[in-house]
Amino acid sequence: MSTETHSLIHRAQDSLPGGKIIIIGAGLSGIATAFFLRGSGITAPVYEKEKNIGGLCRSTHINGYTFDYCGHLLHFRRPEVFTLLHSLMGKDLTRHRRDASVSIFNTHIRYPFQANLHGLPPQVRAACLEGFIQAKKRIPSDHPENFAQWSHCHFGRAITEYFMKPYNEKFWTVSLEELSCEWVNDFIVVPTLRQVRARIQREEKRRLGYHSFFWYPSSGGIEQLIKSFTRGNQSMHTEHEVVRIDPVTRRIWFSHGSSQQYDRLVSTMPLPLLANVIAGLPDTVRDDFKKLRWTSIYNINLGLAQPVNFDHHWMYFPEHAHSFFRVGCFDRFSPSLVPPGKRSLYVEVSYSKGKPLDKKIEKQAIDDLMKAKIISSPHAIETIHVNDIPFAYPLYDFEWKTARSNILKYLHAYHIFPVGRFGGWQYMSMEDVILEAERTAALLAHR
Repeated sequence: MSTETHSLIHRAQDSLPGGKIIIIGAGLSGIATAFFLRGSGITAPVYEKEKNIGGLCRSTHINGYTFDYCGHLLHFRRPEVFTLLHSLMGKDLTRHRRDASVSIFNTHIRYPFQANLHGLPPQVRAACLEGFIQAKKRIPSDHPENFAQWSHCHFGRAITEYFMKPYNEKFWTVSLEELSCEWVNDFIVVPTLRQVRARIQREEKRRLGYHSFFWYPSSGGIEQLIKSFTRGNQSMHTEHEVVRIDPVTRRIWFSHGSSQQYDRLVSTMPLPLLANVIAGLPDTVRDDFKKLRWTSIYNINLGLAQPVNFDHHWMYFPEHAHSFFRVGCFDRFSPSLVPPGKRSLYVEVSYSKGKPLDKKIEKQAIDDLMKAKIISSPHAIETIHVNDIPFAYPLYDFEWKTARSNILKYLHAYHIFPVGRFGGWQYMSMEDVILEAERTAALLAHR
């Protein structure tokens, strides 16, 4: 949770002593907030529009395969979060050493690209090293104007042009010049010159980055995380889609006609959708909602009966020769996710309003898997499960910070508290979501 959000909730709490708390959305952020509130003796009903709880942390079971709705892994920076989840999940939480690569220049190099130049064509490798050295010699800019400048400042021209630019423009679907730098420090590895030099001639065993190790349930898919948080909670209400919120009378209506009174409302629904259901929204705030942008993900899960040429946890594809930006392997996370002798992949394709999805994307993605020599034939595929995720990543453009701040100030004034990646509209790991849920619950439980 940002300092600004924390302060706003504190001020809102100062003006409202206790009362009924309702939570919209039974994804990880809503479920975790309810969990921590129960720890303070508060039962907060959770209302979910879908038939099943879990949000994007759901898993589905088809023909012996277990598919997550998208690639979800647990990375721990804070020992208290690991301790909590270990107490909830026990032996069902398995540690993995990351095996991730980048497919580029007809070869595969270890991720992250900027720290693992070994394996690149000699001329490319030399250009990347020279550019990195020159970037380190320059006086760093304290305030790069956009992500393109930030990348050139930290990595130099070659690494930016060969990887940072094509991959991030493919992923975010906008130019680097349109992206601000608010999100980069926590998610992009900036190696030292010594680390880059050490990896020029040979691969190093040590992984770099916040997710060099990750944890995943031993069986059942990522939904086991949701189950661990909801054990014993009888206050889950599915198939309750919110259609109207009156912030003045503090009442919420659902699609089947029922309504509930609340004193404080926790919303985890995607922030842009909240504008459609709040009654009496001022035009200035509505304009701020319209400024929010996002990247959508079309996630294609594949169950494969034939051998697959893919032994990584996941692989990045920056080049435009492939329609997807990332491919991951479920059975590398846990062999229990597939029938004996079979494999499963997830394939991720970005799209947005400015870059709509090709209507033939599934066929194109399968063709590109063959082009990448991951599968040999479409006949290898025996099961397909598709998830279209309209709100996948909030986009950090130059309207994001001010628009989001104005929206949160308005909502907090009416005791509506958006939380999570989508509710709070910020790039967050699952650990970040759990920590924010804990802090929000503590503030809401305060009298």
